[in-house]
Amino acid sequence: MLPTISDVLYHGTAEKIQKIDVLKGRNNKDFGKGFYMAVTKSQAIGMMHKKYREAVLRRPNAPKGTFSEILYEIKIDSEYAKTLNIKYFKTADEEWLDFILMCREQGGLPHNYDLVIGPTADDDTMFCLNSY
Repeated sequence: MLPTISDVLYHGTAEKIQKIDVLKGRNNKDFGKGFYMAVTKSQAIGMMHKKYREAVLRRPNAPKGTFSEILYEIKIDSEYAKTLNIKYFKTADEEWLDFILMCREQGGLPHNYDLVIGPTADDDTMFCLNSY
């Protein structure tokens, strides 16, 4: 059973987004290349801070003001969401782990889902993924 998708999702970043482009996402992510959103504002704020620190470290010679901490609130059309092909992981179980491994190993977008909902792996989970 799918959860009810919140009316508002959040995205924390270090650069302005003119238009959402799922192909701009990094290649070997938990659910494949895409645009990642959080259900809670606090999770997105944490990601915003992390992305800002990473951007500054990656490009230390970038002109001042290139990066800033930006939190987007994205309104979701619940009727449109009903038309999407959605994969939902209620918990971080074996199926979830296999899915993340597949996405990270194959890269790109190795599945046909429009939207994947579920927990994402953190640094501690990476230890488990590597052991698995």
